Amino acid sequence: MLAQPYPQDGFIKIPVDAVCGQVRQADGSYKNPEKSLEDLQDDFFLRLMRLCDSKQNEAERLLLKHKNTVRQKERYRDKYERALAGEFSVEENTAIIQNHEVVRDALRAFADLIEHFRSAVDDWIVDGQLEKAERAIAEATSFGAATTLDDVKMLLANVEAEQ
Repeated sequence: MLAQPYPQDGFIKIPVDAVCGQVRQADGSYKNPEKSLEDLQDDFFLRLMRLCDSKQNEAERLLLKHKNTVRQKERYRDKYERALAGEFSVEENTAIIQNHEVVRDALRAFADLIEHFRSAVDDWIVDGQLEKAERAIAEATSFGAATTLDDVKMLLANVEAEQ
């Protein structure tokens, strides 16, 4: 369907159902009939990678107390290395090193749970179970630094049980 201008305001009306070549289904979702399964899988892989990367960056930013520029991260790393070399007082060195270890352990734990989630959703995408993958990706947007591996396992089990 071609876009029709509104005579009163001159704006062009683009039908919602024609956006990006997608067709609205009876359940309200949009499907692109021209995309092959491989194209859809590629789209889901991209969405999954973007989600995992953004959640990892968000967790890192929160755990590093909003040190999110390259310069701030370099100063943080430099301060840690100086503490390892013993440039500060013993108490200060100990506090800096312990704080760094807490942050490092938390980031590793979050990376592990993101990898667990990514692996499970990746398997669904490869198997062609795109509805499960879509539901899991949509629910995973609420992941935060406080998310545990049990939360991820429960989310994946709930998505698996819904089918």
